[in-house]
Amino acid sequence: MGGADARIVRNTALLILALVALRLVAAAFTPITFDEAYYWMWSKNLAGGYYDHPPMVAYVIRAGTLIAGDTELGVRLVSILLALPMSYAVYRSAAILFGGARVAATSAILLNVTMMASVGTLIVTPDAPLLVASSFVLFFLAKVLETGRGAWWLAVGAAVGAALLSKYTAMFFGLAILIWLASVPKLRHWFLSPWPYLGGLVALALFAPVILWNADHQWVSFTKQLGRAKIEDFRPVFIAELIPTQIAFATPLVFILGAMGLHALTWRRAGALASRVLIETMFWTIVAYFVWHSLHARVEANWFAPVYPPFVGAAAAAANLVQ
Repeated sequence: MGGADARIVRNTALLILALVALRLVAAAFTPITFDEAYYWMWSKNLAGGYYDHPPMVAYVIRAGTLIAGDTELGVRLVSILLALPMSYAVYRSAAILFGGARVAATSAILLNVTMMASVGTLIVTPDAPLLVASSFVLFFLAKVLETGRGAWWLAVGAAVGAALLSKYTAMFFGLAILIWLASVPKLRHWFLSPWPYLGGLVALALFAPVILWNADHQWVSFTKQLGRAKIEDFRPVFIAELIPTQIAFATPLVFILGAMGLHALTWRRAGALASRVLIETMFWTIVAYFVWHSLHARVEANWFAPVYPPFVGAAAAAANLVQ
């Protein structure tokens, strides 16, 4: 690593550490919200699942309160600190997929300044661990691409399993990975390898407590969340709600850069085929479903949390690669 790249890495790390420190200070003086109090009650009664969500948010709060007590900071502590591994995973993903410390640093910074990441880790919700797990799904898939080593599929499975323990929207990762492998000729050999399937078993094993909990509770959590997918009528007015909220969650500048990056990846063929298709499939697989769903029913803006790591990768590509 040259001197310029070393400075970029150092400055990026210092900036992210400063942002995390600011969130910790803000967390200590910001009253607990209703949802956080609700999830805190879960943390006092750990289980394999809950009515609204899988259990990861309860584990995150429990870990924080064991360190800092049942305080505002304790409830939010681990959620905020998760920004550090999340930033590392996004940095490494961008470095592998697009090359260069500048693109990687831009990706990590852009993710941290989005409202989804900055507020989403400060006010602890299931989206915080989901963002982190999604970042590592992207990172480990990039390692599969970079190294060609099958063992990385076990790490992919672990990251997908952690994402599923955070929120059910992570189920779209399976479809996105299948589309990625099928769309890139040099990756199709993985369909004949046992490694991706072993990774799937790892994800299933991690998600098994949620399945077992639902089986013991009349499948209540699955019924609640999957019931939202029911289509009853055509109501495109909800698109008018969806688009502005996504611009806000991404922040306008990051949203514009992300849109530019996706355009460059898709139409200008910026970057290697496997890299740009990975970003596109992880983004569009989830977005396409929820945009279609929003034509019929209201979609919560934070359901898009899994797409933010690949989206900021596209934004970084726009900021640094598109001439």
